[in-house]
Amino acid sequence: MPVMQYFKLLLTVGAVLLLVIFGLLWYFWQEEVSILEVPPQGNDQAVCGTCHIPENLGFNKDSVHPPVINWQCTACHTPHDPGTAENNMLKADPPDLCLLCHSLESDDNVSLHVPFENGDCLDCHFGHASDYSSLLHLSPQEICFSCHFAADLLGMAQVHNPFANGDCLACHEAHQSPYSNLKKAEGQELCFTCHFDDEGWLSMPFQHQPFAAGDCTGCHTAHASNYSPLLTFSTTTLCFICHGEVESELASGYPHPPVAQGQCISCHQPHASLWPDLLLAVGTDLCSSCHEDVMPQFTLPSHHPIETEQLDCTDCHDVHVGAAPHLLVAAGNALCYSCHGWLEFQYKKTAHNLAQGPAGQGICLNCHLPHGSQYSPLLQQESIALCASCHGIMIQAVTHPLGAEYEDLWNGSYITCTSCHGPHGTGNFHMLKEPPDKLCLNCHRWN
Repeated sequence: MPVMQYFKLLLTVGAVLLLVIFGLLWYFWQEEVSILEVPPQGNDQAVCGTCHIPENLGFNKDSVHPPVINWQCTACHTPHDPGTAENNMLKADPPDLCLLCHSLESDDNVSLHVPFENGDCLDCHFGHASDYSSLLHLSPQEICFSCHFAADLLGMAQVHNPFANGDCLACHEAHQSPYSNLKKAEGQELCFTCHFDDEGWLSMPFQHQPFAAGDCTGCHTAHASNYSPLLTFSTTTLCFICHGEVESELASGYPHPPVAQGQCISCHQPHASLWPDLLLAVGTDLCSSCHEDVMPQFTLPSHHPIETEQLDCTDCHDVHVGAAPHLLVAAGNALCYSCHGWLEFQYKKTAHNLAQGPAGQGICLNCHLPHGSQYSPLLQQESIALCASCHGIMIQAVTHPLGAEYEDLWNGSYITCTSCHGPHGTGNFHMLKEPPDKLCLNCHRWN
């Protein structure tokens, strides 16, 4: 073959080979560009995953952003806009970026979490993955405490269970709420989500005003307290904030020990009651819960008509602070005269009123018991023996029949000193019930 023909053949083959090579290169270059520009729908792993390997980036954690799980990187990032390089190639800045998926819950909320309001989503959340739920930087309690310096509250004597367990979201919303302080509900409605047993108090006829108004935090703290059960102050201080009139009485009277010790709930329910004044019970049922030794006295033959329409414990005793010892509403005989007033005028003229006895000068309790007695009327001893305790010599010298073997014709009992004498005064000589001649003739009358 001539040399020229051979050379032309080589040129032709070489040209064909070059065309084939350039064709292949063009094909593969176009294929690569198409992969970069149009990734498979909903999965960016083929491109992003070549460099951003999850294991190396720490994405293998308990909480992973769904777009990361599904390799939907371009849901948040734009790979070809050089203007976003300084901001991690994000499509937009938070919160606009976050709101592409996480829409606002409502536009009419009264409280917004400050980072949420400022659009600082990444102050609390990671963008890709976290060891904590909801992509949080830390545990819920730790992340709340990073701004809300409440860790010291955990050392208090009483800690609200959700707060102690780090479950802030049991009561609060994380982002926004129609209620103050990001609460999930207001007042009782929130508290009753856990304390549903207290909801029954609402059916009671007598309710503590803060409870009736749904103001639980009027008495209780939400997180922690040194006073049980989560009270804002000790019971003494707390109750006196509203009931200051009782506190003012303490300085000038004789206080009921539960009042002085701040044990108001010894007698009162804190939320509601079946009885007025939020009492635990009424009448002697309440008093007898502590004063068990007194109640049997009202079963004796002679006793004050307690627990009747005539008389109640509070007719003689003040429930909080008494004007006299034993919580009496009045001192000495003034208390007795409030019912037995007809005796006062004559009694003050008698020697009995001047006599000094165990209870004091002229005091009714020198002869009478206050609650009940075996001897009528509420006498400390049998009538003759009681008189003899002061007038013993006179009784020994008396010649008039006296005692159980002699019948008193006027009252059907036996003859005692009071058959002839009025111990509270009569206006007659020697406290005789009638002038001597008339008194004797009541029994010793000629037929």
